[in-house]
Amino acid sequence: MNFKCDNYTKNIIINGLITAIFFSSFIYLEHYGYSSKIIDTIAITLAYILLITIDKRAMFVAGFFIGIFWFWWISISFIYYDLKYLMPLVILIIALVYGFLFYIT
Repeated sequence: MNFKCDNYTKNIIINGLITAIFFSSFIYLEHYGYSSKIIDTIAITLAYILLITIDKRAMFVAGFFIGIFWFWWISISFIYYDLKYLMPLVILIIALVYGFLFYIT
């Protein structure tokens, strides 16, 4: 039994999520009026450092969440075509595409 890898999957998800949060922080901070060039610079610098150092599987998770955080709004147009039920599917497809793109790079 290998006890070192008990939380390996959880660590991959957490590392990818934290990377995606740092990458997306400037968008949401600006939306809520908390924009600062120093905070934005620190967040994006940490995001790039994490992106360089995380595991390849965590890159998929980071791309997945960046796809959700940055491109969820694409699914909103489905409301106007009475296709609201497809919104979660569109968000999931976009997230999977971005996760795959991050994974192969």
